[in-house]
Amino acid sequence: MKVTSIEYYKGFKSAQGIPAVVALLDPFVKAVCPQPEIAASVYPPLGDAQAIGVVLTFLFLLIATWLVLVICNSVRKVRYIAAYAVLVALIFLGAYCWLATGMGYIHLVRLVNGKTVIVSAGKDRTESAKTDFPGESNYQMLLEHGQREQDIQDLWTKDSLKDVRIRLWSECTLTLITILVLFSLMIYRTVSEGILDSGSAGSASSASRRRPKINNHATIHRTNSAHTRTL
Repeated sequence: MKVTSIEYYKGFKSAQGIPAVVALLDPFVKAVCPQPEIAASVYPPLGDAQAIGVVLTFLFLLIATWLVLVICNSVRKVRYIAAYAVLVALIFLGAYCWLATGMGYIHLVRLVNGKTVIVSAGKDRTESAKTDFPGESNYQMLLEHGQREQDIQDLWTKDSLKDVRIRLWSECTLTLITILVLFSLMIYRTVSEGILDSGSAGSASSASRRRPKINNHATIHRTNSAHTRTL
């Protein structure tokens, strides 16, 4: 039985919908989270492309919830267990890739005043960075040269910064999409099974209401027949 969009999205208010909503709003955590360490672990710093990246991630997440509804309504039978297994495996794979990339290119720079700044570095250093900071780590360069976007572009080439940030964004977004699809599928299953249960209960109730009428009619008919034979 197909699930309507209203029934489906109402399911996001349930307990299963909480993780789905958290994944959907994850891109905005960085803007409101007071702890830089937590913010860096839920969405990567993208420099000048931060706003565009957040909006695109959110749009892709919304589209993912809609695709779950459309695909599940279009197939004859949804193999939930197999889908869950594949999605969980993809979540672990995506999280591993995201963590590995983040550990290499995301830096939390602690300043003298106690403030922590989250930045993403590039892969290839500029010629001036090679000359001014020979043999120094990325963290030390950021600490000495600065953490503004212009400072970061002075230390790493624009192409390498672009490549790293696209990779960070892609791995983060795909992992969030997979998490959201998993819980959206659970919501769809709960809603569809609830519709089937209510439909079965309604059919049984209708049948039970009709049955006494048939029996009464038969009883009256037998009584009339017996009365006729007696006469």
